[in-house]
Amino acid sequence: MKKYLLSVFFVTISVILPFTFVSCNGDDDAFDASVVGTWEVTYIDVDSAFGDDSIEDGFSVGDRFTLNADGTYEDAIDTGRWKQEGSSLTITIDAEYSIPAEMKIEKLTDSAMELTQDYQILQCTLKCKRVE
Repeated sequence: MKKYLLSVFFVTISVILPFTFVSCNGDDDAFDASVVGTWEVTYIDVDSAFGDDSIEDGFSVGDRFTLNADGTYEDAIDTGRWKQEGSSLTITIDAEYSIPAEMKIEKLTDSAMELTQDYQILQCTLKCKRVE
């Protein structure tokens, strides 16, 4: 009986032990690519509580913006600063009353980036391709 219990113990340990060294990827916000570069907007989807599916003074398909390595931001009209913390990307335009735009990076590869914004009254999806 002792041999049987000992065998069961070792079999159980040999089955359970490998799973103790396997863990979930705790760094879900890590991406293989960098956001630094010039991006062109290829798709926009906006859902507003006001029923208007456009963002005044926002991006349009074909617009380009650049996230420079030094943390500066620029597009055809504005300049500002950007920062990335995990999957969060924040862009702040250089203007007196600028509200930082906080977006979640849903996808980031060497050639594509997908961003979402989810405010209570506005949800937006922005897809971009890298052009530089």
